[in-house]
Amino acid sequence: MMNQKKTLSPSGREQKWLFDETMARMDAQYDEACGLLEDRAQGHGVRASSHYAVGLLARGTEADRKRAQTVLHAILSMQFESRPEDVFYGVFRRNDREEQPPCEPFPGTHFTAYSRYYLDKWQERIQELFGRSLGEEGYTAEEIRKIKRLYQRAALSTVPVIWKDFDPNWREFIGVDFALILQFFSEELDGELIREMDAAMERTVEGSLARFRDYVCPMNTNIELMHILICAFFGERWGRQDLISHAVEAGRSLEERYLEFHSVSEYNSTTYYSVDLMALSAMRQLDVAPELAEMAARLEAGIWEDIAVMYHPGLKNLSGPFSRGYETDMRLHSLIPALLYLGLGEEKQEKPGFNCELAGNLAVALLGTRIPEQVKGHLAAFSGERQVETRFRELMERGCPGDDSSVCVAEAFLAENYMLGALRGSRNTSGQLRSAAAFWKAPDGSVSNFVLLRREPGEKCEHVRTVYFNNRVRKNHMGIQVTWELERDMELFFAIAGCGLSEDMIAADCWRLPGMTVHVNADGRTPEVRRSTDGLEVVYPYRWRDVSARSMRFQLDFEPQAEKK
Repeated sequence: MMNQKKTLSPSGREQKWLFDETMARMDAQYDEACGLLEDRAQGHGVRASSHYAVGLLARGTEADRKRAQTVLHAILSMQFESRPEDVFYGVFRRNDREEQPPCEPFPGTHFTAYSRYYLDKWQERIQELFGRSLGEEGYTAEEIRKIKRLYQRAALSTVPVIWKDFDPNWREFIGVDFALILQFFSEELDGELIREMDAAMERTVEGSLARFRDYVCPMNTNIELMHILICAFFGERWGRQDLISHAVEAGRSLEERYLEFHSVSEYNSTTYYSVDLMALSAMRQLDVAPELAEMAARLEAGIWEDIAVMYHPGLKNLSGPFSRGYETDMRLHSLIPALLYLGLGEEKQEKPGFNCELAGNLAVALLGTRIPEQVKGHLAAFSGERQVETRFRELMERGCPGDDSSVCVAEAFLAENYMLGALRGSRNTSGQLRSAAAFWKAPDGSVSNFVLLRREPGEKCEHVRTVYFNNRVRKNHMGIQVTWELERDMELFFAIAGCGLSEDMIAADCWRLPGMTVHVNADGRTPEVRRSTDGLEVVYPYRWRDVSARSMRFQLDFEPQAEKK
């Protein structure tokens, strides 16, 4: 064994607090009847339960050890039945309600990265033309949406569809948990359970390896890091030199791509950064090749340096833009607040709140993080007004193989009580793209924000091709240009979140928001203003038959209001 660390337990005041608080919440979610954590919205979660098993073994009472074995048996029963050629080989269910994916009438190995790309485009084009034909026949917009959903359900009912029928990333998330358990807690488990875990991991690692090599579904950086980690760890465990060599080679390639612009592909994504940092910390501490442990230390330090450039301690957020983002405010969907608390200490960083990433707290509480000394000051207190411009190479998950990345430019301006971010050059198709964002202090001291998004009318923000953003930011100013190259109606909208918002604050040329006035030049367009769960939406419809709307331009000038003392 190369790694001399034999225990995994929270050390230090901050790690112990985060671990204990998280475990208390997860203990309350445990359902003895099925051995998994209960999620009222989605049954019983498998990934969260896997994290919980690690936490139980780390807490280490006799009752905890017994419960951990029950949880692990339940998780093992959640691995899909599959053949090595299936695209979901080695994947675990997301929850106990998830059904076995459809069994396609041809092996998954017949899908290549190119066939996936062109099938996607073909399917999207058919739906676009189908929807247009329905409209010409007099169907209403709501009827067209319903018919298109029925068509899609029928078209995809016989083949396993990634993200719909299964989540391939569950291989890597559970694989890392199993690696931690097998290294640090093997003596707490009975031999038969360990054999079952190894057998499940053989399927998981082989399925992950096939995905990496086939490139049918590209891996984001966080998943690629965990893929490297499980290949390296289980390669050492099973004496598989082929897995070790692959992990080392993949690690070198990932670091080389990172060093091109000192950035991962999911630039400024607090959700993805969280898992990156967890995986890198685990890679430093598990039994893997020394080259990989050293690489992990370098990348962990590098990502913290990247965070410090865009992070505003007073507004408790990164400035934007976000190439990927589940939420605009990172406190709602990220482990970064917890990692800052661990890395800076309670004297400099407040205790984090608990959000939907609750289960992930256990891994970071146990593994900790290393923040470079030279950036701690920038993370603890605002270091002064600044204009930032950085480049990064994005990953287009549904892009054409060989042409699925582009170099983007992210700009930001950070001031004492507000910050702006904008992105240009992106070809990202993801519904998570947030190409322009602003944060500011409201009069009551809370933090408000807005973000620029797009969607089909009546739908959520999903994958859409050929909508391009080229935005700029300078002090007090944001310029936005949107180019539409698709033949269906869409909505461009600014989602505004904060306290005290009302529709009468929004006029065509001015938004008088609590703490911030935004003067708007929208080339004469008048928006629709709607209430939303978080606040307001300022919506600019795109009608594809209107040629003049193919390019939209906005000039936004910001006038921050003085904060009340």
